[in-house]
Amino acid sequence: MPFTFPTPWQPPVEPGQAFRESCTMQAIVSGVVGGGAGLVLGAVLTPLNSQLQQETEHLPLREQMRRGGREMGSQSRSWGKNLLVIGAVFSVSECFVEKSRGRVCDRPLPPARARPAPVRCLLTLPCAPPPAV
Repeated sequence: MPFTFPTPWQPPVEPGQAFRESCTMQAIVSGVVGGGAGLVLGAVLTPLNSQLQQETEHLPLREQMRRGGREMGSQSRSWGKNLLVIGAVFSVSECFVEKSRGRVCDRPLPPARARPAPVRCLLTLPCAPPPAV
């Protein structure tokens, strides 16, 4: 069997594949998943961090449940919002770095001693337009 070189990236064949692989869609999906995980973690971890037990010992059970539910809801929303933002920001930054690393630049890089920081180099160096076919 002869050796074959790997083929370059091919455009998506499926109609919705390009949309699903876009940075925007990846950010939305990771934000939704992060928000859902934050809601669950907030609900699970609220009783471990609560000062409500000392405040509500003398109250009836119904009022204790009501206050506990309110505190659990606020903690869950807080955790959900935080993990939503973390997931979306991480996903977008990873996507942009992958896209910038995947670009093919035709011009050579400057000598190693004159190069800027690696991330700045990846994100700021403009690539030459692709050759006309």
